[in-house]
Amino acid sequence: MMIRKQDGFTLVELMITMLIFILVIVAAGNIFSGLLNQFKQQSRIAESNIEGIVGLELLRTDLEQAGFGNPWDMGGVAYTEVPLGSDGENYNDAPGGEPRPILIGNNVVATVNAADELVIKATNVATSDVSQRFSYVINQGTTWLVQKWNTPAEDLVDRDYVIVTRPVLGTRNRLLVNGGAFYTQFDDTPVSFPPTYRPPQNSYDTYLVYGIKPFDGNIPIMPFNRADYFISNTTGAVPSRCAGVDPVTRVSPWTGVLVKSVIQNSTAAGSGQRGAGLPILDCVADLQVVLSMDNDEDGAVDGYTDDLTGLSAENIRNRVKEIRVYVLAHEGQRDLNFTFNNFTGACATCLRVGEFGMGRDLDISVIPNYLNYRWKVYTLAATPRNLR
Repeated sequence: MMIRKQDGFTLVELMITMLIFILVIVAAGNIFSGLLNQFKQQSRIAESNIEGIVGLELLRTDLEQAGFGNPWDMGGVAYTEVPLGSDGENYNDAPGGEPRPILIGNNVVATVNAADELVIKATNVATSDVSQRFSYVINQGTTWLVQKWNTPAEDLVDRDYVIVTRPVLGTRNRLLVNGGAFYTQFDDTPVSFPPTYRPPQNSYDTYLVYGIKPFDGNIPIMPFNRADYFISNTTGAVPSRCAGVDPVTRVSPWTGVLVKSVIQNSTAAGSGQRGAGLPILDCVADLQVVLSMDNDEDGAVDGYTDDLTGLSAENIRNRVKEIRVYVLAHEGQRDLNFTFNNFTGACATCLRVGEFGMGRDLDISVIPNYLNYRWKVYTLAATPRNLR
């Protein structure tokens, strides 16, 4: 009987084989880890870009609508805006001033990196459906017609709070119609308004109607709506991927979230306070606003400014030609394999946020690990279409 020798692997051979497998696995793991990190970075960058497109388009829309529906002549009516001692009181026109459609808080110390704040006043800058609606009432001799568009999304709803303005009265324009209050309510049965808010009989006049607030049992406090844009770093609100964020409190003194906060136009709790911010863009380090101006009111741009102090609502309407907004933020999250070197400001670690000698150079070297972020300045230009 023949016995065949059946030798196995030696311990040394097994150890060598295992070592080779381990080296191959480690190498594959490193490649996979690098690909995964790259995928994560690109996903975050894409997310930032999508946020920038969607959020900044919302801002652009509000800029173009600045002044929409605002009365030009208050007719002596008093109203309430932001309570004294609260955020945003410096932008008040209350108790009886004509609402200025655009206002800038230039390098506000209390904000992230002392960035700008932007305030827009218009009936349609609020987020409610009612604030997007408008109509008109026409006198036809002894009867009145209130325009309905026969589109549910566009038609006023019973008891909606509205303001009514008279386009022209002698030399006065966009006069707020005052029937004992600056507001009235739409009546859907029949389609009408109280007599005070209708054009006089046999005048064949037209009054303009703008929705400002839905019916909820609390009356409005302003004959317009107001949206404040600023950088917020409220506790817990800043994404953990943003530069300088504390992992526990999720607060950063250097970056925050650009938000749109609509002032509560109601006598309900929180009356006149800034509402919960609607996020526009994450990881923002600076916001600067520059206006193209026609200072001599001849129709041509002849200067730029980032400060509207001292200008009346009429000055702003006649002189502001274009609003340019600059937002400094970083794309994605921190990347240890990336070193930022595209500095555009006057100092070695500064980024230029603004143009035409306006805005500023922001030194980002105070931000922890600032070189490991992809910084970008978003530039948004809009022509306000409702000032004149």
